[in-house]
Amino acid sequence: MPLVESFIFTEEIRRRCQGIAYPQLIFDGFSVNSNDPFFIPKTEDELEDHGEGDILVTNPAKVLIEKVRARKGLLVDKKFVVDGDKQRNLSRKK
Repeated sequence: MPLVESFIFTEEIRRRCQGIAYPQLIFDGFSVNSNDPFFIPKTEDELEDHGEGDILVTNPAKVLIEKVRARKGLLVDKKFVVDGDKQRNLSRKK
């Protein structure tokens, strides 16, 4: 289990068991994640393998970085508004 996910796991166990049980996690060592978190396919072969635009396969290294940034309250690179022109106005004044 990656260290980043162990924080969420511990909180989830405590919440579901109402504090009666808690996990005892033991550090077992490091493993290097060889994926590039900022990889963008550019050549034709890479586009065939990974897709392009919004169809990109999720990058596990990027997911881990975004989880850590969200947990620490830092800026996360996510689109909240996809189509700004299509937002709905709830006021009924005409």
